[in-house]
Amino acid sequence: MRIFAYNIIIMVGKGTITMRETRILEFKETITNTFLKTVSAFSNYNGGTILFGVDDNGNVKGLPDVKQACLDIENKIKIRFTAANAFLPA
Repeated sequence: MRIFAYNIIIMVGKGTITMRETRILEFKETITNTFLKTVSAFSNYNGGTILFGVDDNGNVKGLPDVKQACLDIENKIKIRFTAANAFLPA
């Protein structure tokens, strides 16, 4: 999984186009357990990108502590999907 926090405005000619969420691009303003559904969906599809610190309109809000955010994301994924796999037959 990748974490990005940067301005998502692409200059095209004289105007600007703001990036939108798609089936392979999801914006998450904060790190809550709701992103785990997106991780699951992306893993069952052909992958995707989650941009943390970006609101639903594509505005970059940023993350207060990116290093801690990376650890939180990694731990949430590990805990959620390790627990889910514990019930699968060997």
